[in-house]
Amino acid sequence: MVRYPQDTKYVAGLALPKSVTGLFFWARLLEQPDLEDDSLFRDHCDYFASAKGSSVSWARDQLNILETIDLLSGVHFMPLNNTQDLLTILGGNQRY
Repeated sequence: MVRYPQDTKYVAGLALPKSVTGLFFWARLLEQPDLEDDSLFRDHCDYFASAKGSSVSWARDQLNILETIDLLSGVHFMPLNNTQDLLTILGGNQRY
């Protein structure tokens, strides 16, 4: 079993897709073909496919989940062609 030093910093990466297509782009980068069958991934796809799905709302929801993880030291935002959502999120949250 690998033991990391207690002062190890953990940073979560948060992709900011704008659509189902963008979500699949990020999934392909992980090179895990079976990810597409994962129930959480399917939930994300359904969210973006729904008429009520908003990329800003999705990103905020994901950020709220990450903020509950005490082990994390920070979040690395990956806006790739979606800086508008990033600026919206950062504008509403002075913590980052």
